[in-house]
Amino acid sequence: MNMNQNGYHLTPKELEVIKLLSTGKMYKEIATIQQVKLDTVKKHATTVYKKLGVRNKTEALIKLRENE
Repeated sequence: MNMNQNGYHLTPKELEVIKLLSTGKMYKEIATIQQVKLDTVKKHATTVYKKLGVRNKTEALIKLRENE
């Protein structure tokens, strides 16, 4: 696992998903970009939310920005 600059232990795939979400990409678009199944992207996103202690994408992005 990698520790990003905010101190959260996110894998490279989890970091990529959250970065793509922050640009406004939808899960389906991210799946296409990463060449994985939609369920895989959803799983990565859910894991990120758990690690950050948030419930959704909006809360995750706010928390990450607050901790920059």
